[in-house]
Amino acid sequence: MAAITGPPALIDPSRVPDDRVRGYGLQSQAFLTEETSPSENLSPGDRLSMRGVTHEVNNCGRLNCWSHDCDHTGDKFADQHGQEWVESASFSIVATGPRCFGTHAIANAERRARERIEALEWAAVEYAVMTGSCGASPFLAGPPTGEGGMDLTIRPDPVDPTGYTALAEWSVADLSSAPVLPVGTDPVAPKTALAALEWGMRDYGGPGVIHAPSWVYPWFEDWERREASRLVTQLGHGWAFGRGYVSVAPGTAPAEMPTLDDTPDFASAWLYGTGAVRVWRGPITITPDEARYDYRRNRSLVLAERAYTVSIQCPYVAVNVDLTATP
Repeated sequence: MAAITGPPALIDPSRVPDDRVRGYGLQSQAFLTEETSPSENLSPGDRLSMRGVTHEVNNCGRLNCWSHDCDHTGDKFADQHGQEWVESASFSIVATGPRCFGTHAIANAERRARERIEALEWAAVEYAVMTGSCGASPFLAGPPTGEGGMDLTIRPDPVDPTGYTALAEWSVADLSSAPVLPVGTDPVAPKTALAALEWGMRDYGGPGVIHAPSWVYPWFEDWERREASRLVTQLGHGWAFGRGYVSVAPGTAPAEMPTLDDTPDFASAWLYGTGAVRVWRGPITITPDEARYDYRRNRSLVLAERAYTVSIQCPYVAVNVDLTATP
């Protein structure tokens, strides 16, 4: 029988089975609020995913005890709260349609852009939450550590176009969300790292979240238990093994942040422990019809975009793990 030859057949997308959904990252641990319900009838200006949020926190801190001895004196109202409020800034995740030309690209550009953002957005969110890129705040690595300094800006003189003027401003980093380092910056064995993270969560009233690059999970297999769609420790803290997380030291300057293209040394990794993570995300918006096609060049110009805001409760704790050490 002769072999059947010819070009590969183009299969309709409906005949291709859906990919499996990847789990165990930040999406498995965060409390997600979807701002996509038509009943909400929210305008873009009313969506929290675009404005950022401020909300109260009541389960982070430490309480005092009080003696029932009649001779005891003191001030019950001397109790000092820990974190009382948390504030977040919003950012957006974007995805484009196919770059290829032709009728198939144009006809399927919106669908493919939507599918790309739905499949890959959590990795982009994790990278923003880890590094503070795209204006995400708060973020795990925290602001650059330093004692501040003077920024000198030189720009054209507004009065004399041929001259220049210099403006000096003092800047001091806001260290309020800088993570605590219970064992310093040197790498420690995985068991010690987990103990330090638990110590850092001692003043938190609920199960925390341990944020780690996805490739770190083999070193903590003895402390990973499956709970429905989540991985947790024996004490109930959730593991967020994010494929968008990178190993980055606290206080790293933006210009020195590693990227997802940087291959780690697999010898050490930074892990972060926090309280609850809450995510508000808006609907996927698509480039309007009148702007999505360039018929003169026969190419698609479709962009899918979704707004996010992520709040992170205290505690903030970071540990450098020695991946070459025995557990």
